[in-house]
Amino acid sequence: MDLFKRFVLLILLFVFPMLSYAALPPEVQKDRALMSFSEHLKNEQYKEAEKDFRKLIDLRDIHKVKLPSSVYYFGAETVQHTGYHLWAETLLTKYITIAGQKGKYYTKALQLLDVVEPKAKEEREKKAAKRKLQEDWESREKSAAKSFDSDLKQAQHRQQKQRTRLPSEVLEKGFVLIPSGRFQMGGIGNDNERPIHTVQLKAFAMAKYEVTFTEYDAYCDAKGKRKPSDNNWGRGNRPVINVSWQDAKEYAQWLGQQKGKRFRLPTEAEWEYAARAGSRTTFSFKSPLTIGKANYVGDRHHFANYSFTDYEKKSPGKSMSVGSFQPNAFGLYDIHGNVSEWVEDSYHDNYKGAPSDGSAWERRNSKKRVVRGGSWNSPSVTLRSSNRQYGTSGNWNLGFRLVQDISEEVELEARKRFETETAAAKKKQSDLANQLGPDFLHKGFVIIPSRSVQIGDHIIKTKPFGMSRFELTVAEFTEFIDEVRKLDTEGIVKLYGGKIPADKVEEASVEITNYLSGVIEGKHGTMPVGLDTGGNGYIKWLSEKTGKHFRRPTDVEWEYAARAGVTTDYFCGNDESCLTDYAWFSANSNRKIYPVGKKLPNPFGLYDVYGNVDEYVDAVYEKNKYLKGGNAISTPEGFRFSGHTFVGNPGVRLVQEFTEEELEQEKKRYAKEKVASLLASIEMADIPAGNFIMGDESSNIFGQDGDEDELPGHPVNVASFKISKHEITFQDYDVFCELTGREKPEYSSDERAGLPVVNVSWEDAKAFTKWLSEMSGKRFRLPTEAEWEYASRAGTDTKYSWGRRVGKNSAVCDGCKSQWDKESSPAPVGSFEANAFGLNDMHGNVWEWVEDCYHENYQGAPVDGTSWSSDSCSERVIRGGGWSSKAADLRSANRGRVAADHQGNDVGFRIVLEQ
Repeated sequence: MDLFKRFVLLILLFVFPMLSYAALPPEVQKDRALMSFSEHLKNEQYKEAEKDFRKLIDLRDIHKVKLPSSVYYFGAETVQHTGYHLWAETLLTKYITIAGQKGKYYTKALQLLDVVEPKAKEEREKKAAKRKLQEDWESREKSAAKSFDSDLKQAQHRQQKQRTRLPSEVLEKGFVLIPSGRFQMGGIGNDNERPIHTVQLKAFAMAKYEVTFTEYDAYCDAKGKRKPSDNNWGRGNRPVINVSWQDAKEYAQWLGQQKGKRFRLPTEAEWEYAARAGSRTTFSFKSPLTIGKANYVGDRHHFANYSFTDYEKKSPGKSMSVGSFQPNAFGLYDIHGNVSEWVEDSYHDNYKGAPSDGSAWERRNSKKRVVRGGSWNSPSVTLRSSNRQYGTSGNWNLGFRLVQDISEEVELEARKRFETETAAAKKKQSDLANQLGPDFLHKGFVIIPSRSVQIGDHIIKTKPFGMSRFELTVAEFTEFIDEVRKLDTEGIVKLYGGKIPADKVEEASVEITNYLSGVIEGKHGTMPVGLDTGGNGYIKWLSEKTGKHFRRPTDVEWEYAARAGVTTDYFCGNDESCLTDYAWFSANSNRKIYPVGKKLPNPFGLYDVYGNVDEYVDAVYEKNKYLKGGNAISTPEGFRFSGHTFVGNPGVRLVQEFTEEELEQEKKRYAKEKVASLLASIEMADIPAGNFIMGDESSNIFGQDGDEDELPGHPVNVASFKISKHEITFQDYDVFCELTGREKPEYSSDERAGLPVVNVSWEDAKAFTKWLSEMSGKRFRLPTEAEWEYASRAGTDTKYSWGRRVGKNSAVCDGCKSQWDKESSPAPVGSFEANAFGLNDMHGNVWEWVEDCYHENYQGAPVDGTSWSSDSCSERVIRGGGWSSKAADLRSANRGRVAADHQGNDVGFRIVLEQ
């Protein structure tokens, strides 16, 4: 029988009966299905019976056919055998509800329900777990989309933070540092992108751009190698194409020999991690892929609507110059599209068995090598961060970029070097700024400390000066214009230093007015103002109005302040891509000027020193006016440019000038005011003269409560003295640090002002009392050990100044039952009731340094309340117990001992004022 006849027979045997069955009335269909159901169930053909049962349920739901109640029982019996226990439970419950106790199969239904319920429960739990897994997945997806901006910001911050730590001799020019990290590699787009798996990578450097024809041609010239074809598209800054995987490997090896560094192709894991740049979305940007974000085939017809160069407008459907689009958060250009890129790995059909450490995954004798990123002739789906392709030879849409290995030792050393340099710059600026009163500098100005600066062949010593945090704004300049309009002609000429002829004053005023109302109409008042004159009139007006001395910065001052004392190419590091978080320039400005202060400041606190608008400076060794800093359309190279010409209206940043004498006078005046304020904030209590038994309060019963170093108990006569009511606080101690340039003690809490200062040694405490004595003309010191115990007891002879038991909520310690006991930190001073002498926190909170050396016991101790010292004093006494101490350590008689240079997070001090 031929194939056609067989096909006709099949139709007659199967299709027609089905059509005739479907054409039967629903009730007839029900009867036929019931007969078949009964027959299959009788023969224990449960799979077939389940199909019949499903037909019956469909007839009920679609055609509203009424089914006998017994159908639900037998249906439950059927699906129970086919493994649907949860469905069986539902059917049995329905049968019992419909048929009731009079139902023919009621008893059997109950018995079967007992069998089904445990398995149904297990099935229900599995379904719930699966549903929870699905919900968790959906929640993670929503969370990933919601946190996209945050992820990118963190990625930019991490990349910039690590990149800035590498000096120029470590990181090759044109490379950016990719920080170490972990990510989920793969996707759900194709089978070869699965399974999604976690990969942990070390830091490495990656080229911002694909290798260009210019770079590759130089290699060919050096090696006498034939140059690859450019398909008649042009060479130069276009990515090299028509190169094989082996060609790319040999180029990397040659370049390493030339540079004395190690270059290679990225591994596939490194490539995807760098491409994602912290993102979890399809591409390394949030919104859909458009022609404005990559060069790919999908939007070729839109090229004329995008601002490419004239040359590029004529060249759709081919590669474009590298860097034609915005970089990702790691500063990598063209990671999506333009040309696909070779990576190190052999191609595998999926990720089963793939390395989890970011290394290359090789396969012996593999001719297929992975290519990533998609190209100018790829559809958008190929440009996804997780998409994988392979190649066997070079072609017109395939190029490569390189990776530079960074050793952990080099990275660590570079990190320490940059952090130390930046911290030193910040501290130098901060130390001087903290010694000046708030009214010494004009509002919005910061202090720039002195330094020797090399500019070309010149080494110039700068004096300290103030510099405005922001460029001169529209709001500030408008205030000046409003006042100028009130002056007569003679006044305006005088204000401009006689540089504007009287008959031109009105014209100049009109010009400025037109500028304000026209060019900047509707703009925010914090926009930088552009001035052809360099702000001469404004500077003179502000100086006369405030009584301070203002001018433009010199080029040396500007460059030193912009660098903020850091010796890298830019204040944020050596690589220009670190500027993204600090400046508006060609890569991120969209050719617009922005309000001041929208980016991060440099270590000296100056905003927008690079980009946005050029800034006028005065050269110190030439008469010409210069512009510094570049503008919103500048490339980073322009940030270091100074010249005579400019595009648009440049801005200006002011300097406040002062003499060394004025600076010293201000330091002394401000320090005097701060010390007076400090003395007023430290409350002192008068302690009357008296005598007491010093040592273990129960020494007459063999010292059962104390330690041997508290013996023997002995009488001591104490002269009257003044002691601070509570421990010296961070707020108090910080004044000392600010005015002396001393480093402030570290503390994890932001709310440190009212807490007792900790992490200070005995030597630090002594330095504080010495400084305070010199500044105030009074005599401050630490209390002696006898004075401390006498003041703590406050006339009592019990363990604590309030009684024999530690009680509840009388101090902070391990077991004092206060609200701070579990905070792992002291309470603000004065949080508990004072003792009879008016002193707070003599028990607990923090241990307190006293003047004395530590001795093993009191044999030979002074009896007049003076300190007990010796020539060789390796340890000093601390008293009172701290927030982590047991209650026994809080006793008035208890003694502690630590080295004089110890800095603990539970050790502070209070001070004594001698009469």
